Amino acid sequence: MIKAVKIRETFEDFLKEHPELKITRDEKGNIISILFPNEATETSYTIVYGEVVSLYYLYQGNSIHFPI
Repeated sequence: MIKAVKIRETFEDFLKEHPELKITRDEKGNIISILFPNEATETSYTIVYGEVVSLYYLYQGNSIHFPI
């Protein structure tokens, strides 16, 4: 049997799975900030050249990371 290999998830894919996040973009479409829901704790993210390279938060008892 062949095992399925998940192709690396993009941040856009991640956003579809986590609509609780609100993203602010500049006029060029680069991400400039992320707004977490009020219930989220231990929030952290890193943006480099308009791209999210890491994101972490606790939300509704779940630890959520990007990339996974």
